[in-house]
This record gives sequence, structure tokens and C-alpha cells, in this order.
Amino acid sequence: MPGIGFSRHEPMITPEFWLEKQPEFLLGFLLIVIGVLTGLVFLLKRKSSELYLLYLAVFIVGYGARVLADNELLRISVDVPQDFWEYINATATDILPAVFILFLQSFIGWGWKRSVFWLLMVWIAYGVTAIAIGIFTGSPHFVVGSINEILVILIVVVLSFNRFLARRRPTREGRIIEIGLFLFILAVLYNNLVPDDIFPKGTTVEQIAFLIFVCCMIYAAIRRSTNTEREYHAILHDLDTARLIQLAILPQTLPVSSSCTVFPTYIPMTQIGGDFYTFHQVDDKHLGILVADISGHGIPAALLASMIKVAFNSLVAHADRPALLLESVNQALTGQMDNEFITTAYLWFNFADMTLHHASAGHPAPILVRNGKADDKSFIAKGIPIGIYENTIYNNEIIEISHGDRIIIYTDGLTEVSNPRGELYGKERLLTGLTDNRHLPVEKISDHIIGKVSTWSGRGKSESLDDDVTVIVIDVS
Repeated sequence: MPGIGFSRHEPMITPEFWLEKQPEFLLGFLLIVIGVLTGLVFLLKRKSSELYLLYLAVFIVGYGARVLADNELLRISVDVPQDFWEYINATATDILPAVFILFLQSFIGWGWKRSVFWLLMVWIAYGVTAIAIGIFTGSPHFVVGSINEILVILIVVVLSFNRFLARRRPTREGRIIEIGLFLFILAVLYNNLVPDDIFPKGTTVEQIAFLIFVCCMIYAAIRRSTNTEREYHAILHDLDTARLIQLAILPQTLPVSSSCTVFPTYIPMTQIGGDFYTFHQVDDKHLGILVADISGHGIPAALLASMIKVAFNSLVAHADRPALLLESVNQALTGQMDNEFITTAYLWFNFADMTLHHASAGHPAPILVRNGKADDKSFIAKGIPIGIYENTIYNNEIIEISHGDRIIIYTDGLTEVSNPRGELYGKERLLTGLTDNRHLPVEKISDHIIGKVSTWSGRGKSESLDDDVTVIVIDVS
């Protein structure tokens, strides 16, 4: 029955034989050490964006194993059947080019019309087939024939095409790899094509060229990793700057009034959130509160929040008319937000006549806690989010308020949190929590509710929720 078969063959050891095979043995050992160290660097970094370090480690270790498998000193030193080394040699021969293609793809991409990708698929198909047939027939030599040489030439052709014919502009790392590969190819051609009687040659020339090639790849990988780290820290610096800008545009002081107590809580999902709120206090009896939820996060959301603040500040003349204010903000921002939109609620408190004026642009209705019960049915105004249609008309509603009332304005990040079963927290649980904890003071109720939401969702205290959360609690004195 066909299968793997092993045989033994031991060469005669002479001083000349020892001196001839020792450099090859040392090179193979050195390559494996370099490859293992490269792999350790990848494990320490643990970044999926630096998989090229893993590909490089596998490639170097594999080639080192191939060099050692060809070395008679190792074959004599290790008591295993000689065909065992042939299988290692053959397997490495079929696997290493695919690993090298993956490494190179990290620097040049998938090539013109994904030619590098299709080259990888061809090589994987060949390698799997060749290894399977080699194992089944018990003939590892099958995989190192002319087909292998043709596919190696195909690699060179595809890379040359992407480099020159497709006019792809290489990076500096790509050029370094190209130089090393070019020298290695020259060494291979030299060993195989130049007649022996013209220049002295041997496997040492090819191995030295490969070591230079490995050094080029390591240099390119180190340079790429260094640039990645530098870019990463630059991005973090930009995010810190944007976060400081966003925090700066939020109110730095709370409204002070004998008519109410206001306490906001803002928890961004990421370093830079997409929620925004601001206040406009005219006097002790008149206060406006704007809450907005931007459809996005990060720096774009911070920029939009700045735009909302500028628009709001320029339109405070309409502060006592919420519907007109939202219409004016919508006209100012529509067409300026690159397909983003903003849900907004604006509340104007007139404590002189104990009324609350409210308009909504697609934002969740505020919650009114009165006589010990939380409900949102008092607020019925709805509307289209800001930024979709320029001439949107919003409705203004007037609600009577009483001493002892509590009004809660929030963004949907509070109710659209899911638990491990995929259930949303929902408005009803929020209303129940506000009712059950109505005795808590204004500065504690938000944290209590957000804590309950986090516990229900199965997240730890340090884990973020599914979206930004803003809660503003207003107690009417």
C-alpha cells in the first residue's frame, strides 16, 4: 500500500567534508534563531496589523529548517531515517513561497487586479496537492520538480509586472525587499547557469545571498513596525486633542438657579463620543437646554458637535421658541455634514409661569417624574433628525410643570444597550428604574441608572456600552 517510506544512508566523514558542511549548518541554525526571535517580537506586540512579522518568522524558520534538512552534519548527528529530511525539505519548499507572498502582500497590497492574491491561491493549491501526493506515494521528491521551478518563475513575473508594467509606486520598504530578492535571484541563477569552469561557485553563494535577503526583509519589517508605532501614537495624539476640544465645547459650569437644579452625566462610548449638550440661561427664571446625538463617533462627531454649538450660539435669539430654533439649526447644518444626521431635543424652561416648551428632531421624548411615577407620555412632539431635509418644520409643545417635578433628558445609548441574549434594555425598564429610585438626589440618580444598565447588560464597570450615553436631570424646586 502506498505511503511514507524511510531509508537510511550515512556518508563517510572526512575533514574536508566537515569543513564543507559546517557553514551550511551554522547558517541554518542562525536562520532558525532569527526566525524565532522575530516570532517572539510578534507575540509581544500582539497586533493583527503586524501579521507580516509572523509571516517573516515562519518564512525564516522554514528556510532555516530546509537548510538544516539538506545538511549532512545534522543528518549524521540525529538518529532518524534519511527520508525524514527529504519530507521536511519538500514541505518547506512548497509552503515557504506562499508565506513569502503573504509577507510581501503586507507591503505592496494584492497587486493589479488582485494578481498577487491569485498567485497565492495558485501556490496554495499546488502546495497542498504536491504534499498530499508526496505523502500518498511515499516520494517526497515529487514536490521539488520542474513544476516548482515554473511557479517560482511565476512569482518573479507577477511581482515584476506589478512593480514595472502596472507602474505601482513602491514604498521604501518594498524597494528594500526588491533589492534583497534581486540579489538572491542572481545568486540562484549564478549557481544554476554559470559553468563551473568559468567562476568558482557552490551553495555558499546562494546561502549568503539569502542571508542578505533576510536582512533586507527584517529591515523592512522593522521600518514598517516603527512607522506603524509612530502613526499610532500620532493618531492617539490627534484623538487626545479632539477629546480636549470636545470637552472644551461642553458647558464648563452648571446653571445656577433658585428655580431648579441641573445635573448632567456624559459617558462617551469611545475616546471621542457623538453626544453633545449645552445650556442657555437668561436669568433665574428662564433656562434653555439642548441635547444632541450625532450619528457617528470620533473626530467627525467632535467636528459636528462644534458646528452645533456654533449654530446654537448664533441662534440664541430664538431660545424661547424651540421649534423655530431647531428649524434654524437644521437650515444652517443641512448639506454640511457629509450624510450624517443629528437627533436633537431642545427644552425651554419658563419658571415664571411654570411652563416647559419642547421641540424634538427625532430625539427620544424626555421623561417626567411626577407624583412618584416616571412617564414620557407628556411629551408627544416628534420630528425628522437635523441634516436630512433643509426645510423641515418642527412642532412646539407647551407642558405645565410643578414644584417637585423631575425631568430627564437622555440619548438612546441608555435604552438601546443589549444584554448577552440580545435583548435591549428599553424604555420600560428605564421608566421603572426612575420610578423606583425617585428618592435619590439629582446628582446620584444618573449614575445609579447607568450602573443598573451596565449590570443588566453583563458588562463590567470598565467596559463601555453600545453607544454614547448622556443623561441630564432637572429637578424643579
